[in-house]
Amino acid sequence: SLATLLKRRYFNVSFYSCLASTIIMGGLCGIGNLNGFYFLLCGFLCTLRLRAIRPVFDE
Repeated sequence: SLATLLKRRYFNVSFYSCLASTIIMGGLCGIGNLNGFYFLLCGFLCTLRLRAIRPVFDE
């Protein structure tokens, strides 16, 4: 259905924007830097959280 398509598209956008911001901000902080590491970790957790809500979108 259209609603399912829109929800799936929303998930993809949120997933990729989260991933992109994590990479960009992690790069700005410096990957070798401890702050950069923590930022990447936060982004990874954000990604896992988005994955966790995916089954709701697939209903």
